[in-house]
Amino acid sequence: MSSGYDYDVFLSFRGPDTRSGITNSLYTRLLGARIHTFKDDEELRVGEEFAPELLKAIRQSKIAIPIFSKGYASSKWCLNELVQMVECSETRRQRIMPIFYDVTPAEVRHQIGSYEEAFLLHKEKFGANISKWKAALNHVANLNGWDNLKNNRGEGELVDEIVQTVIAELKTAYLLVTDYLVGVENHVMEINTMMCGDTEDIRILGIHGMGGVGKTTLAKIIYNQMSHHFEASCFLSNISGTSEVKGIEGLQNQLISDILKRKWSSISNVEEGIKIIKERLCGKKVLLLLDDLDQMTHWDALIGKPVWFGLGSKIIITSRNRDIVDVPEVFYSYELMSMNFNQSLQLFCKHAFGGDYPSDDYVAFSTEVVKSTGGLPLALEAIGKLLPRRSKDIWDVILKKLKQVPLNEVKRKLKISYDALDDWQKHIFLDIACLFTGFDQRIVLHSWKDSNLFPEEGLEVLRKMSLIKIDEDNKLWMHNQLRCLGRDIVRQECDKEREKQTRLWNHEEGLDMVMETKGTKKIEALCRKFDPELLYYFANEEVERLSNLRCPELRVYQDNWPLNDFPANLQNKALMLSKLSWLSWHHYPLEVKITNFSMKNIVILYLGHCPSLIDVQSIEGLASLRILKLIEVPLLERLPDLSNLKKFSELHLGHCHNLIDLQSIEGLGNLTTLKLIEIPLLKGLPDLSNLKKLTQLHLRYCHGLTEIKSFEGLENLVMLKLGELPLLQRLPNLSNLKKLAQLDLRQCHNLVKIQGRLESLEDLCIQGCRSLDEVVDPASSFKKLKSLRIHDCKKLHLDKIWVSKFEISDRVYGNSKCLLLSKIGICVCLLGKQFFLPSLP
Repeated sequence: MSSGYDYDVFLSFRGPDTRSGITNSLYTRLLGARIHTFKDDEELRVGEEFAPELLKAIRQSKIAIPIFSKGYASSKWCLNELVQMVECSETRRQRIMPIFYDVTPAEVRHQIGSYEEAFLLHKEKFGANISKWKAALNHVANLNGWDNLKNNRGEGELVDEIVQTVIAELKTAYLLVTDYLVGVENHVMEINTMMCGDTEDIRILGIHGMGGVGKTTLAKIIYNQMSHHFEASCFLSNISGTSEVKGIEGLQNQLISDILKRKWSSISNVEEGIKIIKERLCGKKVLLLLDDLDQMTHWDALIGKPVWFGLGSKIIITSRNRDIVDVPEVFYSYELMSMNFNQSLQLFCKHAFGGDYPSDDYVAFSTEVVKSTGGLPLALEAIGKLLPRRSKDIWDVILKKLKQVPLNEVKRKLKISYDALDDWQKHIFLDIACLFTGFDQRIVLHSWKDSNLFPEEGLEVLRKMSLIKIDEDNKLWMHNQLRCLGRDIVRQECDKEREKQTRLWNHEEGLDMVMETKGTKKIEALCRKFDPELLYYFANEEVERLSNLRCPELRVYQDNWPLNDFPANLQNKALMLSKLSWLSWHHYPLEVKITNFSMKNIVILYLGHCPSLIDVQSIEGLASLRILKLIEVPLLERLPDLSNLKKFSELHLGHCHNLIDLQSIEGLGNLTTLKLIEIPLLKGLPDLSNLKKLTQLHLRYCHGLTEIKSFEGLENLVMLKLGELPLLQRLPNLSNLKKLAQLDLRQCHNLVKIQGRLESLEDLCIQGCRSLDEVVDPASSFKKLKSLRIHDCKKLHLDKIWVSKFEISDRVYGNSKCLLLSKIGICVCLLGKQFFLPSLP
């Protein structure tokens, strides 16, 4: 019934006692139920040695059934088999289900009656084996089994009950797992480490990740390894889908039936099911696997509270939704990620070629397949199984198709998560899949805000559903298979008619579509960006057809102007420019005035590498502007007054070597992000106390900065990055920065002290702070610390940063003065001369 074993059941019995009776009846009924059974014919054995084939049969059986009869203990073969069963129950998860036939469990447990007589005969000849035989009898006699002397049951009725119990055990105890397992060992080891411990604990393990990543397979392996420790177990598969067909009441019925090992009468409503689970399963030590649990209502109906079950119970949950497993009841939450390249290649080759690696002829092809799947096990398996059934002549065609559209099997699995989204969230998912993968999420947020899509909530839901990730640089990332799914959904919505598509991500198709005279009113978003060539040849009548267009972007570089008169010609494209929301222009020409452009909808303006640009005063008139980046504008001396721009929220100034007047920043009350990079004439910050909404402040390579007077008013600041400020010696007290989670002070060589209490601090970097001898109070500021980076802090002593949450690993490098603090996984290097270990806790 499941892989990894030669037999379902091993029968151990004393031939003269039961062969023609219960053993024969049971064996016949088991075979009739298609249960593969090994019947040990004790009478046919020859010699004294324990036959290798017999040993193998016991080891390769899922269930062992010893039939204890009056003469069972008189056979050394039966006793040796029993010892082997006990060993397999401890090492191979084998289940022992004893039958007491015409003897009581007490006779077997205490070796009295016929069992005492048998051991008196064995004592002289087999003295060395007596103790292990008795231990095995005692162990097995304490297990739940069947006693034919109880309840006056007939033999047929007893056999029926045994067979039904065996069927139920085989169904629930060992779950079928693919033979092609790659890279699961580390996952299993980490989870086992976290889940082990006091057996009296009730622990819930939550495994989450995107669809098709292997959550169910990993959960089954953990379940199978644990199952022999529990008196009852239950696997509820595909809860999300099954509940739609059978209702949650059907799942409750299955849970109760599997745990009680008998069919339960139908449950009429969810409340009744909850009541029965609490009353009938209370006190039972159970193992549960709840697969694809994506709604808290299902949680409440099936497992409610851990105290519903007995001490020592373990519950494994798989979910696409991080919210399901990020709850206090979950003891350990584990995110399963995609496979790396080598693991992906190995898994693909196992399915496609029957080995771990491709032959030389297929290395390049296999590499392309692996890259296209993004390490998703479901996709690797599906493609690997498909190719051997197709002619090799069309493999390249199949691969080309798969790069655009996932296989149906993969698509169905991934689309479950998409279907669970609301309409706003689906809209955002499709935008990212078609247009915005790789974009800074803070920038894209601005394009969605005017569309009433509730983007902050939408991104959070997509992230928790493992449909996107947001990396450390705030870039949006989506798995390649999900991107293909999203683009296929857009195609299907318009019945694959390009002129009806709402989003076009291919540049050439975008140009063709706009030049055509039909269908363009459907287009909402177009090919991520307009390049100047596309824009140059647009006539106003073509632009008019793009009435629904959202968020067009224009990127202009001097070397991609179609003709020399491009800047002048561009000013005549008033209708097109009025639709622009993003403008990135490198080498902006001096003769072109921003006010000459009708850019009432511009949201993001990036002017870079503009060596002749002096005045940007006209930016003050861009009423919709939210993000301004001025990078490498060396002649710029004064920042214009932006206080009238009510939506303005992000300012990035970089490599502006003559910029000295930043006073207008003081009036930007809606500013959330301020980045000042390499502004060498900047000697001090303007008054920032009015910037109540500021969450990020970056100051890097401002070599003239000598002081920062105050951080008053910045109570919402989350990230403070001050780097390469060689003249800065002191910081103001940081205690008012109640929400500060990340403090980065790298290469501030002359900084002496960091003062204040930072109770929200999670990440501290003081690399290269060579003069630093005092940091924030570690006892109060390191409570939430997750990352600490220290290197080349020659005056800082270890006892100045030490708190009890740190643990020293066994890797201490005295010569390099490098210490690994294992609790938070960081390396402390090159500290002061008083670096010594004996003073540490």
